[in-house]
Amino acid sequence: MKVTIKYSKVKHGRVKVQSDGTLLLSIPQRLKKNTKFRDELIEKGKELLEKSKKRERNKIEIHWKDTVKIWWEDMPVDMVVKDYLDIEFFNQVESFVDIYCEKLWVDYGKISVKYLKSKWGSCSSVNNLSFNMNLLHLPIKFTEYVVIHEVCHIVQKNHSKKFRDLVAIYYPEYKEIRKELRRILI
Repeated sequence: MKVTIKYSKVKHGRVKVQSDGTLLLSIPQRLKKNTKFRDELIEKGKELLEKSKKRERNKIEIHWKDTVKIWWEDMPVDMVVKDYLDIEFFNQVESFVDIYCEKLWVDYGKISVKYLKSKWGSCSSVNNLSFNMNLLHLPIKFTEYVVIHEVCHIVQKNHSKKFRDLVAIYYPEYKEIRKELRRILI
């Protein structure tokens, strides 16, 4: 494991895992001689590196092969299947959104589905809902939970107790499914 240390005018120490696996430590100049602080930051970096490796192992990936004839033309299977899956996933998400918006008596702006790198879903300040296409590769219960979570954000824009209580009304076992989603990682 390679460690790069940068002493600068930062207030607090930070550690970042670079794409090549190198740990980049930013240490305040005032703590330059504090080896205990440096060692603790390195330990924290090792934990982050381990999480990063775990995330890579659990990353959802799909590999398509070959072509298929459509109207007598060779089309890449991945393109055909992807277009079909995009439409099917969007329809499923839209169906769930309609159901839960009706139950909560709320309206949404627009729905989008796309591959997101760090979130399963989001709700904007104008109630536009966005969902991660990777949910398509998981059991349907995950999509339903994420839809409920985001629709509840239309009512409550934060993760307060009020918000969690609202989610629990429509998905009582939300804590368990959140743990499962966190283990999957994107």
